[in-house]
Amino acid sequence: MKILILDIYPKKPYRISKDNNGGYGSSNRYGSNLISKAISWFVKHNVDWPPLSSVHIAGILKAKGHKVFYKRELPKFLNDYDLFIVPSSIVGCETEISVIRELNKLNKKIAVIGPFASSNPKLYLKEGAFVIKGEPEMFFFNEDIDLKKIKKISGIVDNFALSPLDDLPLPGWDIVYNQYPSMFSLLKNKQKMIPILATRGCPYSCRFYCTYPLQQGIKVRQRNPLLILDEMKHWKSTLGIDFFIFRDPVFSINRKHTLEFCDVLVNSEEKFQFIIETHLNNLDIELVKKLKAAGMVMVKVGVESAISSIKKDAKRFSIDEDETYNKIKAIESLGIHVTTMFILGYPEDTIETCRKTINYAKQINSIITQFTVFTPYPGTPAFKEYEKKILIQKYEDFTMYDLVFNHSNLTVKDIENLKNEAYQKCYLSISWLKKYFNLKASLPH
Repeated sequence: MKILILDIYPKKPYRISKDNNGGYGSSNRYGSNLISKAISWFVKHNVDWPPLSSVHIAGILKAKGHKVFYKRELPKFLNDYDLFIVPSSIVGCETEISVIRELNKLNKKIAVIGPFASSNPKLYLKEGAFVIKGEPEMFFFNEDIDLKKIKKISGIVDNFALSPLDDLPLPGWDIVYNQYPSMFSLLKNKQKMIPILATRGCPYSCRFYCTYPLQQGIKVRQRNPLLILDEMKHWKSTLGIDFFIFRDPVFSINRKHTLEFCDVLVNSEEKFQFIIETHLNNLDIELVKKLKAAGMVMVKVGVESAISSIKKDAKRFSIDEDETYNKIKAIESLGIHVTTMFILGYPEDTIETCRKTINYAKQINSIITQFTVFTPYPGTPAFKEYEKKILIQKYEDFTMYDLVFNHSNLTVKDIENLKNEAYQKCYLSISWLKKYFNLKASLPH
């Protein structure tokens, strides 16, 4: 069959990404002042990948002998394709649905994937598509897909049975790369970077508002480190890429697995660089040293708030502020760059507590500081709690950077002002500029 992964995005002046927030996506609208707009522009013109599950599906279908294509816009000749696969997102929902509606008029078969469609299948079903719930790779991996079978599928395909990650063929990054090579550029230099998978699943209680478990579940599954290395070698030999970002929500959640991974890379003749995301509680200095020896250059950590009681109320698993600060500084002292992520507008937040978080972020002074806004996403327990307080009408306005519910202590304008204040404080400083230029100089060209 001839299959098109149709990854449609709404047209906005800022980046729309489906590779964030557990697959629900984000609209990177950082704020309205000059510095916030500059950061938004910078992000829009840097790396921008599709969801990893979409690329894994491309690899699975290619391995089965199908002709697979990836596009971000409607092709001229729609009748050339037997099946359209549409990755869903909350930030592109209405745009995706409008495209599906047009395809359905032509009697085309459309499969919708991703956690947002898994949580809200009716939105897509009523337009004539069928929805694959859960981890969509498993459907295409387990089924012998042919045109006759595809034409008979309708409604919801419940696919929450999780098979070992090691069974997945290589993702089809070559398909995406050949179509959109600029999508992989890092900091607008010659360095290219692609996402990669080591684990799935997150057991932490912040699933109260987090969307990761909606597709990946809470059971942690690891991939064989030797297979991870094989994939890294493959992309280095075929695409010339030796820089990777692990899209695992908590990369180092299993210390034994992480150490095995480090040993495999340290003992490899070929060397790589990579970025991970994890929880500070799952890092210690000895482990960081091992990861650095294996090629880690940056770690992303969720700090979220400077107020421990607020994190506790939001069911956020965390460590105290002093320990967080000291651990980040210890990591940086080893030559590892740190990205810190904060959330403004928790239900118990006030202007004062948000400012404490902003000042705390400035004190930490990480190379990248990200401020998002607490968002009760559809499908999460938080949405059920705040559903009657939702302020917006469109799903695409769930940006992750805007206040979407009637907050007890904060207004929409308050959040906008706090975002502007946050990015100005953290990025307009001599100490941060020094860090930035040191980072740019350290990256391979």
